[in-house]
Amino acid sequence: MKEKKTSKIHLDDVSAECVKALLEYLYTFKLSVARDSSVISVELFQVSHKYHICQLEQELKKIFASQVDTWYEVDSALKLFQFARNVEEHKELKQKCVEVLKS
Repeated sequence: MKEKKTSKIHLDDVSAECVKALLEYLYTFKLSVARDSSVISVELFQVSHKYHICQLEQELKKIFASQVDTWYEVDSALKLFQFARNVEEHKELKQKCVEVLKS
């Protein structure tokens, strides 16, 4: 991969807040920013899937399942639904998103 040869990863499609949350997790294994924001959590979830950070992906899945419906912003619930619809191992998140959007 190009990233391995150059030792650089360009995250052009990721917000600065998401990069901060990703670095927080990679250095400390904490998800404080992700727990506070459904928007950042969904973006981080997509990044973790894209870059095969499986442990982070599983941790975020647990967060999504445990959060109350009011934690989710409508846009983030829609994005999570669209993502889960297209990724086989995340199909159960679709139901959570449907519940959130109904409320």
